[in-house]
Amino acid sequence: MYQFSYAEVMQDSVADAKEREWQVLDRSIDLLSLAREKEKYGREAIEALFYTRRVWISFIEDLKHPDNQLEIELQGQPHLDRDLDIEGMRQDQKTSV
Repeated sequence: MYQFSYAEVMQDSVADAKEREWQVLDRSIDLLSLAREKEKYGREAIEALFYTRRVWISFIEDLKHPDNQLEIELQGQPHLDRDLDIEGMRQDQKTSV
């Protein structure tokens, strides 16, 4: 899993950070596409879903970081706290792996 802290992303140029995000999203899409090609819901699908979930949790955590410089409207901050239980998702992920 590609996971970068907000501090690491800020050390790099914006272009580097965007490139890493594209790589992670491309990997997620590749895994999901491979899983879709299988006849049954199997290991590939489970791995693809867990990977994709971890990607989006990482993105949301970065958005919630206090040093994130995006405007609040772009972050969706009020919705993140109200609608998503990131800590609960992380605990679910640890217990199900």
